[in-house]
Amino acid sequence: MKHTTFKRAYYLAVIAFGLLIALTSCGRKADENVSVTGNPTNTVEENILKAPLDDTSSVAEMLKSSSGKKKFLVVLFFEKDDEPTGKMKSVYKEAENKYGKETAHFVTVNVNDEKELPVVRKYEIDKVNKPVLLVLSPEGTVINGFVEDVSVSAIKESFLSEKVLSFLKSAQERRLIFVCFPGQDSAQFEKAMKEVDGYASKKENSVVIRVDPEDKNDMPLFSMFKMAPGKAPQTAVTILNQGALAGTLKGTVDSAKIDALLSSCSNCSSG
Repeated sequence: MKHTTFKRAYYLAVIAFGLLIALTSCGRKADENVSVTGNPTNTVEENILKAPLDDTSSVAEMLKSSSGKKKFLVVLFFEKDDEPTGKMKSVYKEAENKYGKETAHFVTVNVNDEKELPVVRKYEIDKVNKPVLLVLSPEGTVINGFVEDVSVSAIKESFLSEKVLSFLKSAQERRLIFVCFPGQDSAQFEKAMKEVDGYASKKENSVVIRVDPEDKNDMPLFSMFKMAPGKAPQTAVTILNQGALAGTLKGTVDSAKIDALLSSCSNCSSG
């Protein structure tokens, strides 16, 4: 049985295409190619995600440790010791042996334990079949999830780079996002970036992400937006807002074109 991705209403379903893809290993350095303006406006769903956990929860305790050390958190939720749970525990243990020292914290949660009820409800584990394995960012953002079956490679692929995490978090927070892909004309790209940076600086809750074609950790962003790896003939700037994909501008980019693209998107608002 193939592993089943855990569907979340406020996760990447806000974008019209699948973002959970095969990823390469990544570094954990703060990314200078990501700039953020303003503070996100929380929706009800996002407030659920950001709500503090009860301090008695084992996940809450691990998140405190994960955030400080910039380590991911792998959480296995189980209800009973049946065959699917046994298989998932085996994969979980193998992944822990491989990645538990440097990359991630690992914790198991018995959903029948009353002290774990806050985390079970927070991540809506009570609404799906068990067992469930979630991979969380150091801040507690859901990166990936699996119901009843998972592989070690799928867990590894969920350990994302700082830049990709920034994109996922920004999409989840329904920010105005500019994902900028350089073309072969560096002067054209720098001019486009000047326009984008100027536009974003005037908008609340905006984020600008510069993709580096030579950085293997950025390859997921190429795949997400169906861009061929490497430098294309022209600069490309993909724009998302309020959880909707507005479209992609190629070649010359300026404020007027950005406004026009956002205006043409029925589900977008330029803010």
